[in-house]
Amino acid sequence: MKVMSRKPAKLLQILLLIALCACSKTEPPIIKQQVVQPPLWYESRSVTGREFEIIGYGEGNTQQEATSNARANIAKQIQVRVKSQFDQKTERKKLKGTVDSQKSELHYSIHEVSEVELDGLKVIVEQRVESRFYVALKYVHLPLAEKIKYELEQTDEPPCLKTGNPAYMTQTPLFIKLKAALNCEPAIGLVHKNGIWYVHVNSVMVRLLKAELTELWAGMDNEAVGLKSTASMLDKGDLFHFTIQANKRGYLSLFNVYNTGQTVLLLPGEQIKAGEKIVYPDLKKWDGLTADLLPGQEEAKDLYLAALCSDKRNFSRYEPIDDDKLAGANTFQFGDLLRDLNGCDISAKIIHVKKAN
Repeated sequence: MKVMSRKPAKLLQILLLIALCACSKTEPPIIKQQVVQPPLWYESRSVTGREFEIIGYGEGNTQQEATSNARANIAKQIQVRVKSQFDQKTERKKLKGTVDSQKSELHYSIHEVSEVELDGLKVIVEQRVESRFYVALKYVHLPLAEKIKYELEQTDEPPCLKTGNPAYMTQTPLFIKLKAALNCEPAIGLVHKNGIWYVHVNSVMVRLLKAELTELWAGMDNEAVGLKSTASMLDKGDLFHFTIQANKRGYLSLFNVYNTGQTVLLLPGEQIKAGEKIVYPDLKKWDGLTADLLPGQEEAKDLYLAALCSDKRNFSRYEPIDDDKLAGANTFQFGDLLRDLNGCDISAKIIHVKKAN
């Protein structure tokens, strides 16, 4: 009789061992990610404002991140509004055949909105839910004069608590619009700090965008002093000059204000007789002034002010014109200039400069 082979028994043991090993393995724990439910006001976007108030929403792991995202949300909405307004204008312009002249306006407006640090943002709602922060910000999106009016309405001050402006200021587009909006003549101040221009009326201070600064540019004539230019529309590199005539005796100065608000002194308070004419620059020595642009500019709108003062004034704070460079970094003095010229007779011309084709 044959002895039975033990191989099947060994096979059984192996199978049993495998089964035991499989049973002894523990499954890794399932980690459920905690889902934070946003607040109802945030999820439903139920915070509302007036038609000119833009509400921006943001969330983040920190309050700073949430605020930054809300700020970006407002900037995006402004871009959409600018684009929409531009499209409407373009549709109307097509009927007149002047679409091309508007192309740079759109690019400039949107670029500026994306670059500008939105000023005057107010927190409407902020809430923390566990580890997440939620914020709603408000931004008043109005033309400059209407924005100043709105901010004045938030104070208890009369809109024209202070009055009195230099004669030049009363001719500017901004003053004319403010006067119409407020039904009075407010005293307007201009301040430059930390690289930013602000206009202030009473205690209200509103930041100026680059394009808004030129709302303080005004061409104006004065009986006491005449200012004429050989051209007002120039390409970069073009030559031009001024003829200035004094119709009474005094001290004549000429200033150039770039569309950045930087100011240089061209003619430093020369004594002049009634009826005398001056050509600037002296064409016996120079070919003329050269139309130029600041670095990065495609076009510019520069302001020239001829001031005839009855007394000799100290304008040493203003940097003189330099043949080798444009206005320096510390020449943002347009606000100072308006105050310093108070009481003088002023004529002003706006010169447009663009890159040559």
